[in-house]
Amino acid sequence: SPAAFTVGERAFFARLQFSIGTVAGTDDCAFGFRKAEAYQTNIDDYDEMACLNVITGDIKIETILNNGATTTTDTTNNWADGETHTLEVHVAKSGAVTYKIDGAAPTTVAAFSFDVGEVVIPFFFFLHATAAQAGAVTLKELEAGAL
Repeated sequence: SPAAFTVGERAFFARLQFSIGTVAGTDDCAFGFRKAEAYQTNIDDYDEMACLNVITGDIKIETILNNGATTTTDTTNNWADGETHTLEVHVAKSGAVTYKIDGAAPTTVAAFSFDVGEVVIPFFFFLHATAAQAGAVTLKELEAGAL
């Protein structure tokens, strides 16, 4: 993949600006990095992942290391119906991951590092809570690259 990054070669980031019409309709609305592997229909089935995940308006940090269980941390930041926000995930050369919401660190953070040598790709994963709560999710701007 031209968007793949190898942890340990250099620092890199991904940034996505988008809006959510009805946040109650988001069961998973995740953006970040995951291991370059086959697509999984359940976000919790990836081998490695670090993302910001909007779940019914709560912005959470979710991570998976070495096919372990998903660790979830509530940032205490929230997303309301119709709002547009920018989510960023940065990975240091060491593998340490940091997060930004609208250019600032979340209120609550969680420490996580990818393994050096891991090949990761930026991703967006969306799952409706119910079809009746769909609401529009509008992707506005995506950027990924070296830091």
